[in-house]
Amino acid sequence: MKKSFEFAGYWKAAVIAKGFAMAVAVALLAGCSGKEYVGELGDLDLTAGAEDLITFNAGTSALTRAPFAGADAAAKLSNHFVVYGTKHSVAENGYATNDKLVFNNYNLSWKDGSAGTSLSNTSGWEYVGNTSYSAATTEQSIKYWDYGATAGYTFYAFSSSDISYPAQASDPIVITKTLKGTNAWQKGYSVKIKNGANLDGLYFSDRKAVAKADFNKPVTFKFHSFGAKVRVGFYETIPGYTVTIKRFYYEKYATEATTDFTKMTDADEDNFRAAVQNVKKSGVNNEVTVVYDISDNTPSIVNTTVTYNYDLTLGSNIKGKTLGTTSNTATYDREGAAYTDVFPFELISNPMLIKCDYVITSEDGQGETLEISGAKVAIPVQYLQWSGNCCYTYLFKITENTTGTTGLSGDKEGLFPITFDAVSVSTDVNDQSTLTTVDKYDITSYRTATDVYLVNTDKTTGNVIIPTAIGDESGNAQVYIVTSTGAEIDEVNINTYLTGTNNGLSLEPLKIKTGDHAGQFAAELVSKVPAADGTYYTIGDATHPGAVHFPSEMGYAYAYVYCKTKHVNPTYTKVAAGAVWSSTTTYYTLSSSGVYSAASGVTEAYFNANKSSLYTQTTAGTPGEYAVMLLDTRGY
Repeated sequence: MKKSFEFAGYWKAAVIAKGFAMAVAVALLAGCSGKEYVGELGDLDLTAGAEDLITFNAGTSALTRAPFAGADAAAKLSNHFVVYGTKHSVAENGYATNDKLVFNNYNLSWKDGSAGTSLSNTSGWEYVGNTSYSAATTEQSIKYWDYGATAGYTFYAFSSSDISYPAQASDPIVITKTLKGTNAWQKGYSVKIKNGANLDGLYFSDRKAVAKADFNKPVTFKFHSFGAKVRVGFYETIPGYTVTIKRFYYEKYATEATTDFTKMTDADEDNFRAAVQNVKKSGVNNEVTVVYDISDNTPSIVNTTVTYNYDLTLGSNIKGKTLGTTSNTATYDREGAAYTDVFPFELISNPMLIKCDYVITSEDGQGETLEISGAKVAIPVQYLQWSGNCCYTYLFKITENTTGTTGLSGDKEGLFPITFDAVSVSTDVNDQSTLTTVDKYDITSYRTATDVYLVNTDKTTGNVIIPTAIGDESGNAQVYIVTSTGAEIDEVNINTYLTGTNNGLSLEPLKIKTGDHAGQFAAELVSKVPAADGTYYTIGDATHPGAVHFPSEMGYAYAYVYCKTKHVNPTYTKVAAGAVWSSTTTYYTLSSSGVYSAASGVTEAYFNANKSSLYTQTTAGTPGEYAVMLLDTRGY
């Protein structure tokens, strides 16, 4: 379950490739806050300030992202999430003598508009006075940072729409924090999932370690959806005909994965059906263990006790429908192209087989019909390894070439295959991020397993804009390599730097070279972007390449900056030695970090004594407005 997406952080969207296409998924969390003092490990000065509060926050959206925060994010979490937290004198090791329990499955509840109504609620989330998920804590108390916890704290969190406070054995989902395993990352959760449980409403956060140096900062969680989502769509391109799918075939009594189309003899005229092994969601109870990846602290599923189906049943929306004629008008198995929740299943080892009959009807007014029987296609196993927090769209095109026959005798095939047009998979990296604050353009980044690509598209025409207008004037864009000796490299801090604040960032304009993969440059213009199946899809052409390629082995953080209004810093001049004080003039001081600030309460006496360190503003400058997209290949 290592694939992730953030509400208010990143959009994952469609990446269309030859043979396959990537689909859309989104998610992020808003924050919560609270505090309490527990002093087993050391003393705390209770007169200290707000930095001693333990606060929780899942982050706010970056400047250029479409947000899922506040009440919208809380709705995704059913207005609750549960925190388990310990503090340590040495690194977390699973021993009670060291891992002192602070938050015993505390229940945080959301109430819109409640931020600031108590010391423990700064952003709409409250835990004080709530009943915990663990019955051992009947009324939750306020918490403070313990500065004697020299090895810091560790926090875990989950959310489910199917749990009670406190937990009940009858709940559709029962979650237990475990202390099993040989290291801290294996001490996750035991999850019992009963028949009919809502997988779409089940989330687990990253394992969050907080060092003592960060006690004065909010504890930020990133949640990952447990379940995966699947949908299928069909469209046709047979000239002069409309197409209606009549039935799908499956193997009714399969006890293992079906690998032979001839065994698919049972017909379903209502629902989409396919032969594939998948985790059984109904009629049984399943148990899994959630642990954490040691490299990045993301949750993963191990030790599963599950049962399987050997055919996949999705929606009935295709029944009786005339198929669309483009990928954008495809007919999906559920109304509104909705997804069906499924268990994650990354260990699948067999392909998916689809077999169907369909009818083509002439559009020449005569209404001639022809039934195509036994059309079939196999989906490679690489595109079936469903991961939690991911959406999978399988899109098929019916053409005049089909593997089906035009007669029930089956002695001659015509119209050839239902060709594999697209499969959509959202992964743990940002397959696509779209810059939303640019008025005219959609600026989109695509990630592959090793590289990052960026494409600029005109919102009105849909045409790719060749990224040749590189500069910092209004209406232009610039790509930078970003380094830092101070602020964290993120979009908010990049925007702060661009608008005149020296925060330790350095932005070096990037020179872009052309040519399709002609050498390993820091960035280059290319006309081909790798597809999921190892082929390429074309953006622009070799003469006018339409994508910027950032090879990840360079290990840089790149910033794509679109200038809406150019920022021009104000200018200042030092007060001359012979200048005379004026009560109507604003005087400024210059800090050691290069920041000018208006001096307050300047009297004539003060002016005369300090004029050598005072400045006046000669021009006010221009406030800048930028849209920023961070393309980070560090640690890729």
